[in-house]
Amino acid sequence: MMSTDRNIQPKPDRLVELEQAYSKALKALKVAEQECGAADRKRDRLRGKAESVKEEIAMERLKGMNGKPDLRALLDDSGDSQVFYEALVRLAESVGFNVFGKRADTKQTGLHFSMNRAEIGAVERRAHAIRYFAQAMRRKSGRVFFGVSTTHENCAWELRWHVDSGHAVVAQMTYGSDFKTYDFNTLEAALQWIEANLWVENVVDQAEDVGLIGAAN
Repeated sequence: MMSTDRNIQPKPDRLVELEQAYSKALKALKVAEQECGAADRKRDRLRGKAESVKEEIAMERLKGMNGKPDLRALLDDSGDSQVFYEALVRLAESVGFNVFGKRADTKQTGLHFSMNRAEIGAVERRAHAIRYFAQAMRRKSGRVFFGVSTTHENCAWELRWHVDSGHAVVAQMTYGSDFKTYDFNTLEAALQWIEANLWVENVVDQAEDVGLIGAAN
């Protein structure tokens, strides 16, 4: 059998040159990818260290409050600090409020509350909490804003209270815009309306049920 080696044409010098350049480029790419991976891991380690130190700073700031929460700091920084966020959550929950997201207009963490139908003392407690938080909240046209949690679907509700005049507005919103608003001369009047119309649990019916069960026994 005759050899076919003499039929193989040598590669043009330019093709050999390009293939060698391609091989070299692949090796360089592999090295670069390895270096990038190492750099990414280093960046992640440094980021984790920075976050840890930041939370330690937040903890020291929290300790420095000596049991008297700096509401402005908690509302401003809870979005960037887990320590401040958890502190604000505990504080809000202690007065029946919830923490939810950050408002685009004030750049502060949002506060929400709900009300039950005919819950004894609820209006006074919510009013007290709103006045407590309002002192540290950024105002928009003189008003502070609180989300109102309800069982209503396809819309959102918001309480807007003008701190100086006492005037309050309850707004029904769809897609971020007002659909309907209700005006009140006082904060308490607005809360009474929320209690009567946007309640989450029917405390009146529950109380009646409990009474009947007790009578049956």
